Amino acid sequence: MARNRNNHAGAKCCVCTLGTLVLLCLALLVFAAVVIHVKNPIIRIDSIEVKSAKYDLYPHLFLELDMLMRVYLENRAYGHMQFPGNKTLELHYGAASVLGLTELKLGLHVGSREHEVIEVKINATSIVSKDGNGLKKVDELKLNQDLNSGFLNFTAKAAVKGKVYLVKNKITRSTEAIMNCDIVINLKKKTVQKLTCY
Repeated sequence: MARNRNNHAGAKCCVCTLGTLVLLCLALLVFAAVVIHVKNPIIRIDSIEVKSAKYDLYPHLFLELDMLMRVYLENRAYGHMQFPGNKTLELHYGAASVLGLTELKLGLHVGSREHEVIEVKINATSIVSKDGNGLKKVDELKLNQDLNSGFLNFTAKAAVKGKVYLVKNKITRSTEAIMNCDIVINLKKKTVQKLTCY
């Protein structure tokens, strides 16, 4: 009878130990899925202020825009994030033109589940620069049509690479945020008609 009780108690202990191990494994899987799995950060343009807009059709096509952009960066991971060095934000126009670019000074530390907003100035011009940016021949007709209509369409692009530091900096993961924002500028009113980021 005593031996039977001991076997029963031993079996109970075995079941409890096995149950505890299963629960620990489940907790580790949830931890790995939620904390260690890193969601890419979100980067987008929050707002744009058109500071000045100069343009002309004759005697030759000319465009110059000065804008102030507020760029929003959200860390969706459970660890702080760093972006070493500067990253470039480009204003693409038409089929092949890059009318403006600026540096995103993102050498900053974004805390776990937090966000940062930085302001950047950008100048968009049709004048071709030494590095080849500016209005390309293939986009001249489009610019002519846009200036006549009073509405200018851009796409703002940026790719930001960084690192996420998890579990007291013991685990690091690479991450990347990609921005594509469609922008429509009302040249006469010097306002943003449309801003859509995806």
